[in-house]
Amino acid sequence: MNKLLFILASILMPFIVCAQELKGTHEIELSGGSGSPADLGISMNSFLSGFDANSEADQWQLKGESIYFLTYKYFIGNTSAIGISAGVQSITVNISNDYNYFNGNFTSTRHVLAFEFTQHYFVARRWMFYGFCGVGSYFNKTSYSYDPQQNPGRTISNDNGDFFAFQLTPFAMRYGRNFGAFCEIGYGYKGIINLGLSFKTGKFSNKKNAKKSRYDWSKM
Repeated sequence: MNKLLFILASILMPFIVCAQELKGTHEIELSGGSGSPADLGISMNSFLSGFDANSEADQWQLKGESIYFLTYKYFIGNTSAIGISAGVQSITVNISNDYNYFNGNFTSTRHVLAFEFTQHYFVARRWMFYGFCGVGSYFNKTSYSYDPQQNPGRTISNDNGDFFAFQLTPFAMRYGRNFGAFCEIGYGYKGIINLGLSFKTGKFSNKKNAKKSRYDWSKM
């Protein structure tokens, strides 16, 4: 068993950059996502209601969704970082024949603020594989825009208070050094898929601190 672990360590070591490159690094991310919990709930509701022709949920149709976030991270250790994320999650649904009570569009807009912890599994000169979790709260605002033929120009808006928000992303990857692009897969306020660009500054950008490798990662 020890021999097997030694062989695996010997194979992986050349691909890993010295973790001191990350400690003290600052990173700013701008991202957009898709697949919010509200979106999934509506899709699942519509799918299940397809077996019931009289179901109210069968009349709900997703018209649009947008998820945008700005995130700041600071690496507190060799492979871990803490950060704060702020963004907006909006979803619009068309409702028709809702027991003749409402015909029109329903929009839910959530302003999210959350704290995040990131753990990196694998770090090389340009590749980073990691996962993270986040907890925080969101302020929800809803609006109903009635069908012009039913109630011309009528709109109702409500502020629904603060709610708990979370994000669990077990798999994510980033490519690049100072400037990079990343893809994250998880569930929560950033959606199932979150894509974006990031800028990193600090010790990571100082090539003098980089550990030499027998492979030339700069060409990848």
